[in-house]
Order: sequence, then C-alpha cells, then structure tokens
Amino acid sequence: MFAPLLLGIINRTKALFAGRRGMPLFQLYYDVWKLLRKGAVYSRTTTWIFRAGPIVGLAAVVAAMALVAFPGDSILFAYLLGLMRFFTMIAALDTGSSFEGMGASREVQFSALIEPALGVLLDVFVAVFVMGIMIFHISREFDHLDTDQLSTLKE
Repeated sequence: MFAPLLLGIINRTKALFAGRRGMPLFQLYYDVWKLLRKGAVYSRTTTWIFRAGPIVGLAAVVAAMALVAFPGDSILFAYLLGLMRFFTMIAALDTGSSFEGMGASREVQFSALIEPALGVLLDVFVAVFVMGIMIFHISREFDHLDTDQLSTLKE
C-alpha cells in the first residue's frame, strides 16, 4: 500500500540530487489507478490456458505465503513455486509468438539455476534441524546421568 509512495519519495530525492524537480510524489498511485481502469486485451490465438496462468500463479504464491506464515511442509512450498513457474511458462507458450517462447525459455533457464540451489538449501535446513534434535536429546540424557554410578564403574 505504501510501496508506491516510498518509490515516489526515492524518485523525487534522486531528481533533487540531479538538479531536477522530479515527478509528483503520488504519480505512481495515479499510474496504478489508470492501469486498473483499463481492460484486458487478449490475442485471438490464446486459449483458456493463457487466462488461467496468472490466476493459478497468484493462487500458488498465496498458498506458499500461507505455508510460510504457519508451520508447513517445505517440499510443498517448493512445489507451489514450481507450479507458478510452470503455469507462467505454458501461458507464455500458449500465445504462439516467438517472443513469448523466448520469455518461457528464459523462465526455464532461471528455474534450472534456482531449483538445485533451493534443494541444497532445504537439505541443509533438514540436516541442521536433525542435528539440533540429536544434540538436544544427548544433552538431556547427560542431564539425568548419575555421577555416583560413574564412579562405581570406574573402580
């Protein structure tokens, strides 16, 4: 809600340092309002997949945010983000244009670079979690250890 205002303040400050007046602080709000009043323009070659792509992508991100807010499954989190990428790619490919094909190819390349790193990061989190549980149980066992029994075992 305040992000356009913050960006307006940043742009105004940059303009002042450059010796210019800059755009109004609320210009981005005007632009967003103008864009929200416009209707959607669809190509004749697109199908329902093109219209469903942004909806499924938004639903996947909202579900992933719900998993972050509450204790959830990290694997499901990764799959939801993958589902968003998949629908973004097939929506781009649905148009039949070579430019959207290049955009879908770029999206595949980004996911090929990011998903292995996400998998390694999830593995590290699981390893740290398991190690923490093991250390907790070991320290709990040592708390209940009777030192008199150890001295009798020594003799």
